Amino acid sequence: MDKTKFGTFIKNSRVKKNYTQKQLADLLYIDVTAVSKWERGVSYPDITLVPEICKVLDINEHELIQSSNDTEFRKKMKEAENFKKVKNSTFWFFSISYLIAIFVCFIVNLAVNGTLSWFWLVVTGCLVGFTFIPTVTRFFQKYKFLTFVISTYLSLMLLFITCSIYTVDNSIVDKHWFLVASSGTLLGYFVFFYPIVFSRFKMYMLEEKYNRIKKFFMLTYSIGLLLLTILLLLVVNMYTKIDLGGAIFIAVVSYGLLFIYSIIEFFNVNRLIKLGIDGFITCIGWYGIGNIVSNYVGEDFATEYKIDFSDWTNCINGNVMCIVLFSLASISLILLIIGIIKDTKRKQS
Repeated sequence: MDKTKFGTFIKNSRVKKNYTQKQLADLLYIDVTAVSKWERGVSYPDITLVPEICKVLDINEHELIQSSNDTEFRKKMKEAENFKKVKNSTFWFFSISYLIAIFVCFIVNLAVNGTLSWFWLVVTGCLVGFTFIPTVTRFFQKYKFLTFVISTYLSLMLLFITCSIYTVDNSIVDKHWFLVASSGTLLGYFVFFYPIVFSRFKMYMLEEKYNRIKKFFMLTYSIGLLLLTILLLLVVNMYTKIDLGGAIFIAVVSYGLLFIYSIIEFFNVNRLIKLGIDGFITCIGWYGIGNIVSNYVGEDFATEYKIDFSDWTNCINGNVMCIVLFSLASISLILLIIGIIKDTKRKQS
């Protein structure tokens, strides 16, 4: 590191902050002669003073060592500072807006109705809005995404319960509709958020450990979907009688492909072979599940999906299904062959 260049940089940084050598020395709790020696290129500061020098002169350690301004770093710091300001402004704007809405509705409800009735709907509605935008993740340092998922779901449940209280009458449907809403919402949350939450485990564990557990993703996803679907069917059946056995049977059959896919994930073969097998299973499952469900609900699958390429008017469903299945099977066969060739070459080498 060039002493003259270093001293010039220290001097320019000091002048930019409008400090005299004496003022800089006082801020660093050192003798003014030390600052003079730095700027004249006679000596370097003690390494223990580096953090304090950077703080006082508003520079970073990289700039001090290189004796030049790091424009790119300062640009990133400026962008980060601007983003933080926007984030803070957004948080307080929405938070204050929700509080104003709650306060206004509190006064109006008391003035018009003489009691707090629909006011609680406003409170829970604003709470739902707050958990989505700007969200409560601001108050957590770790697991922010998981916090967002849980907080939004709980706020929705509170809103459902509050709405059910205000809509209740002697009808059991009105008394318990929020159970269907909450279980249906839970299923939707699981479908959308579980893959994201699972993938984020990679941030908190070693890559080798994550690679061992990621093969369980499809299995746990399939089990979760089936259990939550059955839960939803049970809740619906509590007060609106359905063919519960038939509905559960169709759910099990429909999720059957996912369970097969999850088992294939445990095969010790390359990804192309797995994709090829998945494709063939999809072809079989598409035809098989459609046949089973159609027969269960009393429809003639053979007639509905009759194949006759000379009669597209009456056989369009069967013809289209045949073309799609043939295309998928062909692609799967190609993937399977390529995968086997690659696997064979790998073993030979």
